[in-house]
Parts: sequence; C-alpha cells; structure tokens
Amino acid sequence: MAGQERTVAQLALAALFGPRKDAAEPDAVSVAAPAGPELPAPVPLMRFLTVGHAVVEVHTHRFTTRYTCQGRPYADPANPREVEGFRWKCGGCGATGETDGSSGPRFDYGRYLPEERDQVRADANAHATVCRAMAPTALG
Repeated sequence: MAGQERTVAQLALAALFGPRKDAAEPDAVSVAAPAGPELPAPVPLMRFLTVGHAVVEVHTHRFTTRYTCQGRPYADPANPREVEGFRWKCGGCGATGETDGSSGPRFDYGRYLPEERDQVRADANAHATVCRAMAPTALG
C-alpha cells in the first residue's frame, strides 16, 4: 500500500507542477545572438536651413578617387587613393551634390575632395537658399 500511496503522491505532484495538458509543446529553443552596441547616427559637419524649413546636411564620406593631392583637375589613374571627403543632401527635396552641385563634384557622383570643404559649404548653402521643399513629417 505504501508503494501505491507514493505513486498517487507522485502523480499528484506531477499534475500540479508538470506541464499543462492544453499547453502546446514548445518548439526548439532558439537563442538569439546578443545584440552589439548600436552605432550612433552619423553627425553632420554642417547644417543649413532651407526656405521651406528642411535641412541640408553635409557629412564626411570615405571614397577612392583618382585625383591627386593637388585636387581637381589633376588625376593619376595609375595610383588611386582613399580619401575622407564630403557629401551633402537636402532633407526636403532629396537633392545632392550630384544633382545640384558645382560642375566638378557633380561629374564625380557628388563627392567632394578633402580640399573642397569650402566648395561643399558653398554648394549646400546655395541649395538651401533656393530650396522651397518642406521637411518630411513623421506620420504617427
């Protein structure tokens, strides 16, 4: 009888602490890789406010160029170099140095060489003075 009581007690504990009958069987447990630290958003070097209250931002941009250290128009196709240049983009209309910049950077995909910091400032500011696009609104 003692053996049967133990079995009844075990069954009672199993029913109390065991898995529920109506609970679905869990699938294989997947362990997600720990998320690394989030990268901060790139900080613009310069910002210009357009007439429509959008923002034109100038950012650094690393790219490979064939222009020499003397800048445009001096090129050396045999020795490309990697530089930390600049790009700008309008947050209202989406214009960039490629679509609305000076002739040199416009033909180079809107990329400004490190020596052209004053040029990128002038082009971004010139666009900001004539752009009437409004800043996009966040739809909530």
